[in-house]
Amino acid sequence: METRPLSNGTNVSDVTYRIVETLDFQEDAILDYRVKHLRIPIRQVEPELLEWAERILTEKPTPSWINEKGIDPKWIRAASIMSVHLLRQREQELDYEIQVFRIGDVAIVALPGEPFVEGQLRIKMSSPAKLTYLAHCTT
Repeated sequence: METRPLSNGTNVSDVTYRIVETLDFQEDAILDYRVKHLRIPIRQVEPELLEWAERILTEKPTPSWINEKGIDPKWIRAASIMSVHLLRQREQELDYEIQVFRIGDVAIVALPGEPFVEGQLRIKMSSPAKLTYLAHCTT
């Protein structure tokens, strides 16, 4: 069978139809979902680190570019430290919402942010579902 690049909608639909013909469907697939909220404490920034960030941001209140390569990494770090500090001043804990969708033997776990791969692997290994997929940067 000759394969062609997927350059237009017709080619994509042709491939989709061929794939659908090979799938096994279940009449009794379970559909379910769960939502869990975790209260995660926001860390307190160490005083010397906060002092360093304040000094950098006072010297350069706006991002400074290094040639055409990008923004100065020291400025980005200082701004990130200040961001955590200001967030903690507003609230002590972060509301972290986890959503899980079940479609038959498949679980889709939706997580805000970008969790470390170790955490994602732990979720997959602990999951009772036959297949578990993680989606991150969700809201």
